[in-house]
Amino acid sequence: MRRRVGCVLAAAGAFSALGAGVLAVRQALSNPLDGRLGGHVAPFDRVLPTRVESSGQRRIFLIPEGRLLLDLTAGGRVRQITLGRDRSVNETWEPDPRDWTIDVARGLAARYVPRDARLLRSEPFVFLDREAGTRDVYRSQSLSTLFSADDYAAFAAAGPPGTCAATYYRTTTAGVAFLLVGLQ
Repeated sequence: MRRRVGCVLAAAGAFSALGAGVLAVRQALSNPLDGRLGGHVAPFDRVLPTRVESSGQRRIFLIPEGRLLLDLTAGGRVRQITLGRDRSVNETWEPDPRDWTIDVARGLAARYVPRDARLLRSEPFVFLDREAGTRDVYRSQSLSTLFSADDYAAFAAAGPPGTCAATYYRTTTAGVAFLLVGLQ
């Protein structure tokens, strides 16, 4: 009987530990900014093994999709994410055979937009006096509580707080050369 009670207690302890682990994972996933725009840089440092640059203002990682650049606030929060690859051409509007389609680029950007972000609109944008691509503008409640109007102004982001965008720099053949996810 003692042995059976010991096994039951051990099993209960194992299930309790498993339950605590599941709860920890759920809590981590429930934070809409972990590993994304607005989140702290620490999760990126933990899970991305190939860091090629590290400073208080930025991190650069090599990932299968290319080079991931994180621009950081003084407190280590991610304020902008750039994802791109080395290309065989110099100008962003020149096509490269390995450019992403807009659908692939949107899928890549979705990994970095806050989990609670809701799409407001898609629009063209101008860079260097020419239409340069597409911008998807989002609203995130989590970002609005983290960054103030003064923070947005300091980062040259128009706001209002909580606004962010995924910006796709497109080529003359509609491929995507690189993308940015940042405060808008």
